[in-house]
Amino acid sequence: MHHKVTNKHTNMQTNTSQIQDIPALTALRNMEIGETCSFPIERTSYIRSLTSRFGLEWNKTFRTKTDRELRIIKVLLLHDASSFFIKVARTS
Repeated sequence: MHHKVTNKHTNMQTNTSQIQDIPALTALRNMEIGETCSFPIERTSYIRSLTSRFGLEWNKTFRTKTDRELRIIKVLLLHDASSFFIKVARTS
């Protein structure tokens, strides 16, 4: 399955991106703050479930937006506190 992944600091409205041939879970796990990924709109329920469940487990905040005209769901990584907790745990 091909997923579009855009560079850091892009607008969710932007449609220019590189196509990555990686699983959705891997794409979400490897995202950096400000980065977006686009998926086919048919996977909306699955993608929203992944961002909710793994966002909680990974301590990341995702935002999703559907675009009916382009038939895609876009995911934006807003916040990633996972590295903060690893550093705190190691110093304690």
